[in-house]
Amino acid sequence: MSLSEIREHYERLRFYELEALQARIRHAEALAPEFKELAKKRHEAALDVANAIRQGDSAKAAAKRAKASHEELLQKERTLLAALGLPKDYLTLKVHCANCGDTGYTGEPLRAVCICQKKLLLSAAVSTSQINSRETFCNFDPEIFSNKAQLRQMQSAKRLAEDYADALPDTKVKNLIFIGMAGLGKSFLLNCIAERVLSRTLEVKKITAYNLSEQLLEGIRRGADAAQGFIKVPLLLIDDLGTEPLINNITLEYFFSILNERRNSRLHTVAATNLSLEKLQTRYGERIFSRLVSADASLIINLTGENLRLAPRREEAT
Repeated sequence: MSLSEIREHYERLRFYELEALQARIRHAEALAPEFKELAKKRHEAALDVANAIRQGDSAKAAAKRAKASHEELLQKERTLLAALGLPKDYLTLKVHCANCGDTGYTGEPLRAVCICQKKLLLSAAVSTSQINSRETFCNFDPEIFSNKAQLRQMQSAKRLAEDYADALPDTKVKNLIFIGMAGLGKSFLLNCIAERVLSRTLEVKKITAYNLSEQLLEGIRRGADAAQGFIKVPLLLIDDLGTEPLINNITLEYFFSILNERRNSRLHTVAATNLSLEKLQTRYGERIFSRLVSADASLIINLTGENLRLAPRREEAT
C-alpha cells in the first residue's frame, strides 16, 4: 500500500463521517429547529473568545469563558436530543480511531504512525502476499520441541531473526539465509520477520522461489520487467529457494539482476532453503551465490533436527 493510497484511505474515512454528520444535523433540525439556533450560538461564542483575545483579554480567562459557554450549550443540546430519543453524541463527528482522529498519525508537531495505520498496512500486505499472519515471534511455541538441543537452536535462531527485524534497516548484516531440511521452522521465521517489519510500517514482499520464477516468466511473456518489483522493495523474503525451475539466460539472469541490484542498493534480503551451501553454489553458480551469501553482508543460520511437521503433538492432560 503506497503513501498516496494510505492518504486517500483516511481522506475517505473523514469525508464519509463528515457527510454522515451533516445528514444527522439535517435530520435533527427537521425534528427540532432549536438545534440550528444552538449551533449558531456555539459559533458566536467561539467568535467572542477570539475577539476577547485580540482586545487584550488573557488567553486563560478567554478559554475559561469559552469552556463554560460550550458546556452550557452542550447540555441544552443533549437535553433536546434525549427528549427526541436520540443518543447524546448524535451531533458529534464520529472517528474510527480515537488516537489519531482518522489521520493515521499521532503527536504534534512530531508525528508518529498510529497503530491503526500499522494494522492497515499489515492487513493489506498479508492479503496480497504469502505471509502467514498467525506465525509471529509472540506465537512461538517451545512445547512443540521434544528435543531440548533443537529447541535451544531454534530459540537462538529466533533471537537472531527478531533482532534483525527490530533493527532493520540498520542491521549489522543485510542478508539472512536460513538453511536446513524441511519442517525445521525456516518458513515460520520468515513469516515472523515479515510480520514484525510490517508492524513497523516498513515495506515487505514475501514470495516462494517457485512463484518468483513464475512471475518473472510471466513478465517476459507480457513484455514487462517483473523484476523491478523485487529489486526496489526494502525487504525481500524468498522462501523455498532451490525448488524453482531454472532456465539459463532467463530466470537465472533475472535472479542475478535482482540480487545484484539489491546488494548495490544495500537493501535487505532473507531467504530460506533446504539446500546446503555447497548445493546452492552448484545450482546457481558463483555470480548468484556470491550476491546471496557473502562474508561481509550475510548471516547464515543452520537449522538441524527432526521434522516438526511430522512430530506428534503433545496432548493436554485431562
